[in-house]
Amino acid sequence: DEFPRSLKFCVDRLDASLRAISGVAPRRFSNDAEKYSGRLLAELQFSSIDEVFEAGLHDYIDRIQTKLNQIGDELFRAYIRQPFVNLEDEILVQQEFQQQQQRRVCRF
Repeated sequence: DEFPRSLKFCVDRLDASLRAISGVAPRRFSNDAEKYSGRLLAELQFSSIDEVFEAGLHDYIDRIQTKLNQIGDELFRAYIRQPFVNLEDEILVQQEFQQQQQRRVCRF
């Protein structure tokens, strides 16, 4: 009456791997990918096969796939996507910084 071990095992490894990357302890999270993987793992640990079939196997698997996609999206946001940088603003900031550095050097 337990959920198939292969899916539970994979989500457990996913959750452990995310925590190994960030260094966060179990039952805590530093980003939404960890939060959602922990939530999915808990759901799988406490689900019974009877509950799966009552919900409908196809619908249940679709919901799991949607949750895995959400974890993937959050993983991308947390570790891969770089924030947009307005180059014009960045150039102005760098120029201002250089001018401040030059003023400091000239004072001595």
